[in-house]
Amino acid sequence: MNVLVLLSGGIDSATVIGHLLKEGHTVEGLFVNYGQSAIDPEQKSVRSVAEHFGIGLTAIEASARVDRGVGEIIGRNLFLISAGLMHFPWDQGAIALGLHSGTPYYDCSSDFIGQTDHIIESSSHGMIRLLCPLATFQKQEVYEYAASLKIPIALTYSCEAGTNPPCGNCLSCRDRDGFYVR
Repeated sequence: MNVLVLLSGGIDSATVIGHLLKEGHTVEGLFVNYGQSAIDPEQKSVRSVAEHFGIGLTAIEASARVDRGVGEIIGRNLFLISAGLMHFPWDQGAIALGLHSGTPYYDCSSDFIGQTDHIIESSSHGMIRLLCPLATFQKQEVYEYAASLKIPIALTYSCEAGTNPPCGNCLSCRDRDGFYVR
């Protein structure tokens, strides 16, 4: 199957790539610059991860009217999935992203995934689906699976503030510190 993976530069999307390649799928990446605070380190990480896996990478830019800052960005995943649908390079296949369970965000929930999959499938006349292979994983399980796939965690970046070194305070940093020592 042809799969367009929405890349953020973090461990979740890198793990999705490793998972899909292990299953024998054709994979390409899409990175969206939507004005996120972490744009520079995310872009660097996305390029490194795509190069490591030998996949094609497309980067697009969308303007935002406000600074998105740190924390939940309402509508982010829906926007990214829609961007993936608009930039889908094949006639059929799937859009994948690294959503996992255990977060308080609606746009990571099974309801969101099911409803969005229905919209994507209906909009594409049944030709494109939404894949979230980590949807039932807790963050610790993502890290364990990443380790089993030998995902190069050092190439990934997961700080919402976009600082270097990472801030250590945002939810992404706290998740990362709980399971991986930089």
